[in-house]
Amino acid sequence: GEPAEQWQYDGHGWLREISHLSEGHRVAVHYGYDDKGRLTSERQTVKNPETGELLWQHETKQAYNEQGLANRVTPDSLPPVEWLTYGSGYLAGMKLGGTPLVEYTRDRLHRET
Repeated sequence: GEPAEQWQYDGHGWLREISHLSEGHRVAVHYGYDDKGRLTSERQTVKNPETGELLWQHETKQAYNEQGLANRVTPDSLPPVEWLTYGSGYLAGMKLGGTPLVEYTRDRLHRET
């Protein structure tokens, strides 16, 4: 029969998919990367093993700023969560769908005040 657990890698050696059988259904997590090897998406799926029909899925996407730091996560059908940073990546605040959630103030040595 079909192997209970499967791991798939691409030509770069990056994990593209991992899956297992759960109560007869193929449950998988699919990974997407940008050209720098940074994770850009994670999609979870559940398929009917007999028909291949997609029964459920959820996807989360990640984005990065100019410095290559993760700065945005967007879950399926939900507003994005953004990290607001400055300098070499100091956290200045967070937003949910454009609405500020928290803001940090810092002194000259970048300590929270």
